[in-house]
Amino acid sequence: MKPDTQLLDSGGGSGLEFGTMSRKDVVVAFSTYPYSRVTLAVAQNASTRGAKIIAITDSENAPIALIAEHVFLTTVQSYAFPDCIAGAYLIGNILVALTVSTLGSAALEQIQRNEDDIRESGEYVANPPRKMFGRPSSRRRR
Repeated sequence: MKPDTQLLDSGGGSGLEFGTMSRKDVVVAFSTYPYSRVTLAVAQNASTRGAKIIAITDSENAPIALIAEHVFLTTVQSYAFPDCIAGAYLIGNILVALTVSTLGSAALEQIQRNEDDIRESGEYVANPPRKMFGRPSSRRRR
């Protein structure tokens, strides 16, 4: 959405992004039981630099919730293993939609540029060999 938006993950090097982090920044952290020490450390590091923390978690007592300015709670209980993260995913999508709505057409244009860049990089498999759920087939049955 914005050129300076970054995905922080535990792929090593997640500390590199903190050099310019300030109170103008926001970190959205997803953490459910068992709570990740890496996610908590990223949020704590960002918080000490003044960034606002938004936590999406399964308990108001989750470690990430205790340092967040805003907490969104969701259930992850499931009758099967693994636990269900659909609620957290939905909250994340709503936050993105609200952000895009607030930023307007400039955000939509940036998203389109990002998608174009990803397609051009070859990261996506553009023409899968099988029919995808919810997508109409390009072949007609005879």
